[in-house]
Amino acid sequence: MTLLTLPLNSSFLIILIGAIFIYFGKIIGDTKVEKYDRLSYYIEGLIFSSVFVFLPFIFAWYLFSKNVILHSFTHILFLQLFILGCLYWNLQAHHLLRRYDLLGEFKKRLRKEFEKLKNENSIKGRIARKEKRFKQKFGIDFVELSILGLYSIPIKFFGNRLLLIFFSFITIWGTLSLINAEIIQIAISLFFSFIILTMIALAYGFGIAYYPFVRIYLKNNKIIEGKILKFGDFVYILKENRKLFVNSSEIVLLEESLFKGRKP
Repeated sequence: MTLLTLPLNSSFLIILIGAIFIYFGKIIGDTKVEKYDRLSYYIEGLIFSSVFVFLPFIFAWYLFSKNVILHSFTHILFLQLFILGCLYWNLQAHHLLRRYDLLGEFKKRLRKEFEKLKNENSIKGRIARKEKRFKQKFGIDFVELSILGLYSIPIKFFGNRLLLIFFSFITIWGTLSLINAEIIQIAISLFFSFIILTMIALAYGFGIAYYPFVRIYLKNNKIIEGKILKFGDFVYILKENRKLFVNSSEIVLLEESLFKGRKP
């Protein structure tokens, strides 16, 4: 029995589609500040699945029906691992540098490291001392080059929505191409496809998420300022280099600037 001959009925499909909606909706909802209810998870999952799962699946199925397939399991596995690496790169940049607002601190520490290297009599030191000449030639210094590779490229390029749709299409097309392959190959491809689609949902969620600076007034007359990461029963605040958890029942007023990125 192959995947093509598995019995499907309307009840099973409804349950499966509903599970897909709620799964991807919860992943995307968890990347945002807002507290989601079950209906919001379904709606978010519906929007994401329609564009990033079902649409690529239709195109992949069309090619498969025309017998246009990827023949080599090795090639399919390589493509999936490559896509997984790109998405992991994106996720780390979002999670560590953007969400936790560490880009400025990262730049400062990186600059200090380069300045230290310039005083060392080593291969790294000799490379670091060529920074001025490098910038004159290419218009970018070593710190800016590092930021380009660790922040700008993974977020702006690998987080591009059209590229994410393409990643999904290649992943699904490769899996469909293995329908009549050995069961172990199908299992491996399905496993990586599931991980990739999950990480695409994370990349999409982080890409549209906004973490505002807020001023929180508490019942005990204390005021807390910081970057809000999640609102729920507890409000998750990033204040300088500390993580604060504030019970939402203790909040009297929460202020946010109308201008993105500015403190209230």
